[in-house]
Amino acid sequence: GALPPMLFSLSNLERAYLDTNNFRGEIPSEISQLSMIKDLQLFSNRLSGTIPNAVARLQNLEVLRLNGNDLTGTIPERLGFNQDLLRISLSSNRLVGTIPSLLQKSSNLRRLELDRNSLDGSLPEWIGNLQNLMTLNVASNRFSGDIPSSFSSLKHLEEVQFENNSLNGEVPEEWCELNSLGLLNADCAGTLPEVTCICCTSCFQLPKTTSTDSL
Repeated sequence: GALPPMLFSLSNLERAYLDTNNFRGEIPSEISQLSMIKDLQLFSNRLSGTIPNAVARLQNLEVLRLNGNDLTGTIPERLGFNQDLLRISLSSNRLVGTIPSLLQKSSNLRRLELDRNSLDGSLPEWIGNLQNLMTLNVASNRFSGDIPSSFSSLKHLEEVQFENNSLNGEVPEEWCELNSLGLLNADCAGTLPEVTCICCTSCFQLPKTTSTDSL
């Protein structure tokens, strides 16, 4: 069923672990009444519709996990107004559009997980300014363009996944010196790889598109 309405009357609630249930329907705008919430975990449900701007109005929010649902639309631009965010996990939904530029205001962000959606555009240069970033997962989207050189300034990375996109360029060689980096994936396989990476833990190869002109 839907998220229980009584949940939104708990104005002093700081943590909500409602993951791995069978909740359906949209995330209601009443969620903004959880004004003290710091940790909102709704992953692995069957929630649908768009991510409401009401989520972006949760000014104390530190962890937002909406991964593994059936959410559509774009990532709310206003989410970037929350400078306390440490983790944004929106993986495995049906989100479209680009990474909102206002997210750069969330300067304390440690984990940004956007994989397995239909996001497009280029990877923003400003991600390189997120000096506390530990996880960057944008795999299996429709991103294109070069991997920004600014990413070389990220010094605390543990996991980076670029694979299954249309990215080009080079993975920063500086990352090869990071003892913390245990997982680094990119489309760096094949005789003409899309991405150059000298220290990736796994290299992937994009499937070749087949021409139908002769059919």
